[in-house]
Amino acid sequence: MSALGRIGAGLAITVAVAAVGRMVNSAWVMRKVAPPPAEPLAEPVAVAAIIPARDEQATIGRGVAALRAQRHPNLRIIVVDDSSADRTAELVAVQAAQDERVTLVRGEDPPPGWSGKVAAMAAGAHAAGEPEWLLFMDADGVAGPGLIGRLLAAAEATGADLVSSPGAMRPSAGASLLMPAAVVAMFEVVPPNRNTKRVLAIGQCLLLRRSAYERIGGWAALATSTTDDVDLATRVRDTGGRVLIVDATAELAAQGHDGFGQLWRSLRKSFVVGSDGNVPLLAAGAVVSLVFGLTPPLATLTGLARRNPKIAVAGLIGWAAQGYGHLLFARFFHQPAATALLAPLSWAALGSVLAASLGQVLRGTATWRGRSVTR
Repeated sequence: MSALGRIGAGLAITVAVAAVGRMVNSAWVMRKVAPPPAEPLAEPVAVAAIIPARDEQATIGRGVAALRAQRHPNLRIIVVDDSSADRTAELVAVQAAQDERVTLVRGEDPPPGWSGKVAAMAAGAHAAGEPEWLLFMDADGVAGPGLIGRLLAAAEATGADLVSSPGAMRPSAGASLLMPAAVVAMFEVVPPNRNTKRVLAIGQCLLLRRSAYERIGGWAALATSTTDDVDLATRVRDTGGRVLIVDATAELAAQGHDGFGQLWRSLRKSFVVGSDGNVPLLAAGAVVSLVFGLTPPLATLTGLARRNPKIAVAGLIGWAAQGYGHLLFARFFHQPAATALLAPLSWAALGSVLAASLGQVLRGTATWRGRSVTR
């Protein structure tokens, strides 16, 4: 075998070993996500659902309607229009006229030093009064009728102060190619239901005990945060509270990430924010993800073409391990199992998104909804 062949074989074997390790870790991590109780909480405790919305006319109507259909009897719905330039406020106003539980709050541009979303959530919490629970939801979330009751039951059963869940995604090219590797990588950095340096919560759905909200100092204590969900969970833990990640995907869906381009831009922003614009970290992540994703299929094809079983087997093992990790994601987020065959492309896509995030940081153009996402 030539020197180049030995390097290729070594890389294929290294990636295969890493893929198996990553697969085992993913299986272990995913099992840490708690199932929600089968029955909702029977007590009609007061809940205020708060949705910060900026230019969300495509999703806000369905999201508010889904909350209005909740079985939980003691519910207010507060939508904070965060200076939208589209029909977001108009669509919410229509539902507010139909249902006295719905309140539209006209937000303003955030005060100096405040993140826009955090300022909107603070305005919603202020308008809510003093319910026992605050439910912060993204504008693209669609809640099943039993969501709030089951989240409350999970909190009651475990004593949690903050209960959070991701939303299921409808099958799409973006969900199949962009999300699997991104979620695996996120769970590796901030694993669910683990007492690590930073604590995981998912901004799609955050049910927070009002007493815990007051104990942490409200959103004012996180005014500058651009990773508000993780920062919130970490502060709840640091002030003596308990955080629980549950799998409520049977009762919660995300409707805003169906388009490939929209999901790409959302992830690009998330990686800029999550890395705090760290150039070496983004560059290393891009290279490692691209190599990790592309090596198994290239090694498999090269090994078969050159009749080199060592390289081919290493490539197949790496591909299979990546595929099983992808399958865990597909089951969790209600995606087709067949998309597991695309696992190497998912990791390559993650590398591409990280590279795009790096480009935004270097150019100083990292924005979301017309606002800068860097501190």
